[in-house]
Amino acid sequence: MGGITGWVQFDRDLSGPAPVLAAMTAALAPGENLGWIGERVALGCRSPAGSSGQAGGGRQGPERPGGPAVAVTAQGTVAVVFAGSLDGAAGCADGVARSRPAETVLAAYLDGGTDAARRLDGVFAFAVWDGRAGELVLARDRLGGRPLYVYPVGGGMVFGSAPGAILAHPSARAVVDLDGLRRMLAFTLCLPGTPWDGMTEVTPGTALTVSAAGVAERRYWKLTAREHTGDVGATVAAVGDLLRDSVRRRPAASALLSGGLDSSTLVAMAGRNGRRPVRTFELDFGDYADHFTPDAERAAPDAPYAAEVAAHLGTDHRRIVLTGRDVGAAELRAAVVRAYGQPPGWGDRDRSAVLLYRAARAAREVSATLLSGEGADELFCGYADFHDPRYHRAGTFSWVAFHFGAYSPDPDALAPGLAARLRLWDHLAERYAEAAAEVEHPDGADESERRLRVLAHLYITRSLRVLLDRVDRLSGAAGVTLRLPYCDHRLVEYVYNVPWAVKTFDGREKSLLRAVGRPLLPPSVPERVKTAYPSIRHPGFDAALRREAAALAADHGHPAFAVVRRSWLEGVGRDAAPLAPRTRNTVEWALNLASWLEEFRPTLRLP
Repeated sequence: MGGITGWVQFDRDLSGPAPVLAAMTAALAPGENLGWIGERVALGCRSPAGSSGQAGGGRQGPERPGGPAVAVTAQGTVAVVFAGSLDGAAGCADGVARSRPAETVLAAYLDGGTDAARRLDGVFAFAVWDGRAGELVLARDRLGGRPLYVYPVGGGMVFGSAPGAILAHPSARAVVDLDGLRRMLAFTLCLPGTPWDGMTEVTPGTALTVSAAGVAERRYWKLTAREHTGDVGATVAAVGDLLRDSVRRRPAASALLSGGLDSSTLVAMAGRNGRRPVRTFELDFGDYADHFTPDAERAAPDAPYAAEVAAHLGTDHRRIVLTGRDVGAAELRAAVVRAYGQPPGWGDRDRSAVLLYRAARAAREVSATLLSGEGADELFCGYADFHDPRYHRAGTFSWVAFHFGAYSPDPDALAPGLAARLRLWDHLAERYAEAAAEVEHPDGADESERRLRVLAHLYITRSLRVLLDRVDRLSGAAGVTLRLPYCDHRLVEYVYNVPWAVKTFDGREKSLLRAVGRPLLPPSVPERVKTAYPSIRHPGFDAALRREAAALAADHGHPAFAVVRRSWLEGVGRDAAPLAPRTRNTVEWALNLASWLEEFRPTLRLP
């Protein structure tokens, strides 16, 4: 995994800033600090433990990018730092991948300049210092699987895979203002952004060129409208071929297996490709079945289905069994918040974050790479709002209309007057208008098809970005690389342009994926309805949350009370009734916020 960071400064010599670069690099995921410093630029990267730091050294896997790759030419030095993984022998004009991804990027850049990113396949972020032109080039993969942030400073630009790396630079200021808090809450609702004043994301599918003259942005990929040809049978066959190829290009020794359609199909295809994961990992709570009752998001526990798939496919199946104490521990909360870089905000739904982090840590003991099914719901229209016409006409992000009341923090829990000053609905409306304006429509599409295309576009370009950002941070903090076959851009481009009638040809969610997976899986699995991550059902967990809320409320001087109403937390701590879903989510958000404030110590400017 690793990460990259650094900065360019056009008005002074950077020949001696090694301590600053070391501090910035140390703020990335665990691993070895590596770097390269020139007169105007400092480049750092974090290479996972056990990988060679020598540029041009022995062959390393895609999860072990090593140090910078450097080429000295008569016109000047070109240096590259890279984070992520490349798929297949892609990236170079000669079609041959070098021994390390950074060297592949260097070869592609020397051959094609800023067009290099378009010629790469995978999940990546990279920085190229081109001493020939005196320019820094920053680029990010198409779907945003690897984060990359920038922060302008006088005479230059600071960049990093994580906000903490940028904030370690002496010119960066850890300030969160009212607009930053809006972005933080919008992130809670699956909208990209960072709360830090002055810090922005590099848009996925984009390359930035930073020079003394300023910053130029070049978009090398975006979702476009294309004509779809082929009936249901031909479309199912094409989706199957694309997905099998995507799995083949992302070899992994292990896989996460929930027993749902998404992960089960990947595990089956990995076996058919001759790379059957020798291990599958299932996440569960030890007392989950004892306290389980069906609800709108979970019709049945996952464990029996996961066991059935593992037996059917002959995997070495391992259950990672957690308790409420495991996922509620303060040190685990702090670790997840540190990895996120901002407070997780979906309460009970963010148990998925803790589950993923704990699963990745457990799996890391035997495997550094895991197949995972992220992206399938966004791509194959698995969410309920795709299938409810009310939300097609919501005039805002459907998941906001669908979930806002249940999962956003309770306005009564915010500091007095803060909800009115935030104007969060106005912020969301502005972001929705920007996002919807990006959507291209094919000629002749009727109004219903246009609305559904907008919904699909927003899920892929907004919600999925946030999901991938979380996945990258949490797995990276655990030292694991997740392989995400559903996020292959060729598959995404194809499925995105399939007409709605074909996407839902059997009248259900994920019709195309269901048809692809049916011949590979036990009959029960393709017939399952979408099921969310397991949630904590033990009643003792509510009591633990109340105790934590009461303890935070008792700390009168805590900076969290610039955002959270202390009296609200006191009331939660006193009440003995079962926590309502929104209350439970809000308590968890407040506790995450408190942990984040303790970790990052921002200056809050919330007039």
